[in-house]
Amino acid sequence: VNGGSRILFAIGRDGMLPRWLGWTHPTRQTPGAAITLLSGIGLVVGIGMGLLLEPLNAFEFMGTLDALFILLIYVLVNVACLRFFWRKRRAQFSVWRHGLLPVLGMLISGLIFLAAVASPGSGALVYAPVVVAVWLALGLALLIMLGKRLVATVTEQI
Repeated sequence: VNGGSRILFAIGRDGMLPRWLGWTHPTRQTPGAAITLLSGIGLVVGIGMGLLLEPLNAFEFMGTLDALFILLIYVLVNVACLRFFWRKRRAQFSVWRHGLLPVLGMLISGLIFLAAVASPGSGALVYAPVVVAVWLALGLALLIMLGKRLVATVTEQI
């Protein structure tokens, strides 16, 4: 919830999602709306999956999904590191820190992801790669729909 709420907060604050997601608690400065949304979704999905698959199977399924998404995030962070330092901070670019390590991180994370997708396990775990594929397709569709707004927002921040 911590990482996800901060991402939703930033995207809401920048106007790519509803602006109310960019609300922060006046005293604590935490992304209150995003935390509330993710906690509510987690509660509904957690109870629903627990009833549908039984609690242990639901936990296994959700944990597998979480691991697959985190692996994809690791790959993207490594791509971003390499690209950022190569394009924006060329003078600070270190072949080891900003070249070889990110490439190694991409390869390791990518191979683990592919192995998990190729052999997801039994029962409900068979559907984990399908859920990841649908989620990625929805994300790409959203990216295409918001393309011009996204470019404008990113350009403003650079």
